[in-house]
Amino acid sequence: LMKLLRVKQIEDNQGKTLASEGVKANYQDMINYSVFCLIKLSAGHS
Repeated sequence: LMKLLRVKQIEDNQGKTLASEGVKANYQDMINYSVFCLIKLSAGHS
């Protein structure tokens, strides 16, 4: 949830940040977390 809140905050500021990797990096992190979760879930059902 923290990543989602951070992305919303960055988007509300039209992409301007003082110290951040930006929206793209945050979206990539969320995709990575999702993939890892799917892998763990599928490994548990094998």
